[in-house]
Amino acid sequence: MIFLGAVANGVLIIMGSLIGMLWKDIPANIKETVTKAMSLAIFLIGIDMGLKYDNILIVVISLAVGAVIGELLNIDDKINDLGLWIERKLKTKEEGSFSRGFVTSTLLFCIGAMGILGGIESGLKNEHNIQITKGIIDGFMAIILTSTLGFGVLFSFLPVVIYQGFFTIIAYFFAANISKDMLDLFIANVNGCGGVLLLAISLNVLGLTKIKIGNLLPALFVVFIFTYIAQLF
Repeated sequence: MIFLGAVANGVLIIMGSLIGMLWKDIPANIKETVTKAMSLAIFLIGIDMGLKYDNILIVVISLAVGAVIGELLNIDDKINDLGLWIERKLKTKEEGSFSRGFVTSTLLFCIGAMGILGGIESGLKNEHNIQITKGIIDGFMAIILTSTLGFGVLFSFLPVVIYQGFFTIIAYFFAANISKDMLDLFIANVNGCGGVLLLAISLNVLGLTKIKIGNLLPALFVVFIFTYIAQLF
């Protein structure tokens, strides 16, 4: 089953979120400090990931073009609207809390090369080690995020499974003709873009900025196109 890795990742997020819900009575001051500590950790991961690019010009252009596409499609507002819609259906008490947890965790779990590389591994080889490893990491993060941001984190499993499943399908049908060197270039530049987005998430959670990160997500797809074009010249 080529989608086993993506499904496993989703299940581990659910399990981590359920554990986090048991810790919902943690004092507010502890939640605040933990949230800031997590944000700083994400900031550090973003720097580390962002410096793994192969071509900085491709990363910059991809972010710019991705931002234009994201603004035209208004992706960030659509993600927030989805979170608010689920929140209304569940009739949560604290307005906006569900959406914040859902959006933050969805972006955090989707950004980065592990999900993309794991999807490719599943599609090409029907192996799922990368996605299961990512799922374990996401599960532990879900514990902290749910305890601090609320149970909206749990529902992030759905876009994560769809997102990773998309790359599995692409790899299954198309990636057999991509060389390992080209794949390494794709992953390096995806890391560059993903690192920038993680930095933005960190700054948003810390309350220092209000960047529409959802509108930058197309950069993670655009970077594939520009990396491929760059190899033709």
